[in-house]
Amino acid sequence: MNPTAKRWLVRAIKLTLALVVLFFIGRIFWDDLKKLEYSQIQLQPGWLVLSGGIYILALMPSVWFFRHVHQLFGYPVAVYACARAHMIGHLGKYAPGKMLALVMRSALLKPSGIPYGVSLIVSFYEVLTAMASGALVAAIVFVFDPPTIPEGLQAYIPADWHPAWFGVGLLAVCGLPLLPGVFNFIIAKMTAKLSTMEMYRLPPIRYPTLLLGIVVTSFSWWLQGLSAWILVYSVVPGMEGLSFETVAQYTAAIAFTNVVGFVVILPAGFGVRELLLKHMFAAAGPVPLVAVAVILLRFNSIAAEIIIALVLYWIKPAGKID
Repeated sequence: MNPTAKRWLVRAIKLTLALVVLFFIGRIFWDDLKKLEYSQIQLQPGWLVLSGGIYILALMPSVWFFRHVHQLFGYPVAVYACARAHMIGHLGKYAPGKMLALVMRSALLKPSGIPYGVSLIVSFYEVLTAMASGALVAAIVFVFDPPTIPEGLQAYIPADWHPAWFGVGLLAVCGLPLLPGVFNFIIAKMTAKLSTMEMYRLPPIRYPTLLLGIVVTSFSWWLQGLSAWILVYSVVPGMEGLSFETVAQYTAAIAFTNVVGFVVILPAGFGVRELLLKHMFAAAGPVPLVAVAVILLRFNSIAAEIIIALVLYWIKPAGKID
């Protein structure tokens, strides 16, 4: 089989698997929504706006680290240009292949004098750091407050298996490429092969940079957890009030499901993240209302991302940084 045919075959298989997964997840949510009395849904626009605003605020730690790594590589970029590229590029995660977000950020930073190759490497490192941070946050919270494993999965999991191991496993998947020895080796290979992409000799990544990134991006997950709690609280009546334990549970759930969504074949983990959140938020209230809340959480975050991206797109950066 020639390479082109093989590539299209792989794409067709991935697309088929994605559609099958979405179909079965969609049926599960449809069954939940059929049990819902729609008069029970009382949307509160103010809470939705607050949730969306905190979600956008939650992206700022990643923006800071994104800019910091550019500076570390010797390519300083203006704060606004960096935030604009990062936030607009965030929409690329909804496209198949998971690479469009990185390409968009690189293209948007090109006018600021940042070579495509450098921005691609920085984006790759920042995304993996955020995912490793999310896996670590989830694992730590699960140690002290394990989530309830759905009954349908309990038969496939050993009785002595602690949920924290799920977070540790995801941490290994996302964290291994970030280890300085591994990442610097990857960059050296990319630099040798992609000289046409304006790759330059970059300083090696050190452990302090990795640790700083994990600490900084962990704040993002806690803010996203708070954003999720606000939205679910606005949809599910009689839900328990705000507490550190509650925010920790929601933070771990958001972090864990986002990292799972990152490693699966579906763009932005569509459907898979929602199914997991439905089980992890089950204690909030009736299943149909929780299902509505997790669906609304997805669309509310997308709406917030689109609004901020449109605003930033039309406000151009001042110009190339010297």
